[in-house]
Amino acid sequence: MKHLYAMLLAVGLASLCASGQNVTVLMKDGTSHKFNADYLSELSFKEVPQGPETVEFTSVKVEPYSGGNVTLTFTNADGTVSCVTDLYGRPDSNWLMTGVYSVSDTNDAYTVDPGYSSVRIAGENNNITGGTVDISLDGHVFTFDIDLVLEGGERFLGVYTGEIDRYTQWLSAVMSAASYNTNPQPAGDFYVKFNDADWTCEMALVFTASASDTELPAGVYTYSDVRAPGTVSPASYVDIYSPYSTLKLVSGSKVNVTREGKVYTIDMDLMLSDGRTADFTFEGEISGTPTFEATPEPDPFIFDVITVSPYDDGNTGLTFNVSSNRTIALMLDCYGSATATYFETGEYVVGGNGDLYIDKNDNYTFFASDGKTTGVSSGAMNVSREGKVYTFDIDITLIDDTRLKGTYVGELDKFAPVD
Repeated sequence: MKHLYAMLLAVGLASLCASGQNVTVLMKDGTSHKFNADYLSELSFKEVPQGPETVEFTSVKVEPYSGGNVTLTFTNADGTVSCVTDLYGRPDSNWLMTGVYSVSDTNDAYTVDPGYSSVRIAGENNNITGGTVDISLDGHVFTFDIDLVLEGGERFLGVYTGEIDRYTQWLSAVMSAASYNTNPQPAGDFYVKFNDADWTCEMALVFTASASDTELPAGVYTYSDVRAPGTVSPASYVDIYSPYSTLKLVSGSKVNVTREGKVYTIDMDLMLSDGRTADFTFEGEISGTPTFEATPEPDPFIFDVITVSPYDDGNTGLTFNVSSNRTIALMLDCYGSATATYFETGEYVVGGNGDLYIDKNDNYTFFASDGKTTGVSSGAMNVSREGKVYTFDIDITLIDDTRLKGTYVGELDKFAPVD
């Protein structure tokens, strides 16, 4: 039959050539090509050998170890084909590096160890002797192009495209437990420890809120190496296992804390010291009870110089100084009665709204020391007098939670009683 088919083709071709007609060839993709029969002498058909089909993997298991070593196990949809590739990146790698990994038993960077790599097809295990694994990355999506040589000489092709759940430059985890540290903290600090369900991640965040808070309050906390309310301390850390890394937070880290009753929702957007980022969440109660260190009474400042600046509408600026150290100054923007003819006695509450109060605007109310100014958040000043001699007892808290006490006893340079 094959000879007859070839003979018919030859006869047909000869007939076409004799008549000067065209030959149209229809391709498998639906396109067609036209040839002048005058230029054709023979038509022949050649079978093109087909290469191995590419296996599309639908899942991958990631098992990282130390020294840049990670084992990836790929599996297809029905579980009939799996491929284990034992990869070595750079020895200092903390996440999967992109590039071409070649089969070699040297365990050098960018190699595939054949001793721990294999292909399993329909229950039959096949060792590998050569080939490559090409890893590329687009956003958070990896593509693994697998081109291996099996022990019998056959070629094996596979591909996987998708995200992986660990050993990446970005970390993502749901924390399953949170607890307050049992060690006493400075007033306003909340040391909270977290871990995930599998203990692959353990961490602690040290929040600073107001000194008057007894439980972690809701709010947005940002990383700062300067302790102040609304910040997360450099003492915070993240421990990652498999492979092990101890990481610190760096600038740019932000934690959003919301609360409904005892239930917290904590969203952590962290920048880590090795260049990785972390997107962690926690929802639930924080176990334990925070405890705080006893706050020692601060040594009071003995102010011996006062400057009084009276303005309209009962507004008076007070500047207290220490004559032996003029780098220290306390400025208080005080308000009293608009009809007063001299500075009134009584309790001036910081941020109050009564008859006597101290405005918290840090342009006019602040503590200055060695060129640094710090605003005032709370507290009070008690004022009394005997004749022309005033006594000012000051007990305030600065916005960095530093408590400041001070006294001044003496006459006023302005806005003083006449007799």
